[in-house]
Amino acid sequence: MQNLNAFGRSKYVESRKESDPNPFIKIPITGDEKAALLLKKSELCYLILNKFPYNAGHLLVIPF
Repeated sequence: MQNLNAFGRSKYVESRKESDPNPFIKIPITGDEKAALLLKKSELCYLILNKFPYNAGHLLVIPF
């Protein structure tokens, strides 16, 4: 069996700390929407850019 590695994502994986809160809870309440990559917020969900996308232009839609 061959293993596939995404070495470009190792920085993301290694940077996550166990004490960090869930980032999806933290994003919509942040004061700096540009730093959080928050594009649009509505009463039902919010839309953010994926910092480490699999494909160019990949977006995340996260329901509240």
